Amino acid sequence: MQDEDWLVEETGTPDSVWGSVVIKRSLNQDLVQRAQDGKLNERDLDIALSLTTFVHDEYQEFGTSSRNVLDDKDIAVAQRALVAVLSRLGIPFSLPWRDFTKFAHEAKYSRR
Repeated sequence: MQDEDWLVEETGTPDSVWGSVVIKRSLNQDLVQRAQDGKLNERDLDIALSLTTFVHDEYQEFGTSSRNVLDDKDIAVAQRALVAVLSRLGIPFSLPWRDFTKFAHEAKYSRR
């Protein structure tokens, strides 16, 4: 699986008089849910590697440039799916935050 698989692109309306179209990327909710439920035709190890990279990159983008694609609700969904996939592999995983807001709160107080 590729990291980009976790996102879908939606074509919006033209954003200017020149007719350029806005493309919005969002979490592929169906794919994430199937990963969480173990219903993808991929090995859990491959799913875990891809989803781990995706979640990591979203947190890194949030923390360094604020160019993350996901919002609080979506990162929480992706993170829950990651925990479920890793659990099936026998890998315990828990983060001290559940979304970007809690992550920012933890980072703020851990720097003191």
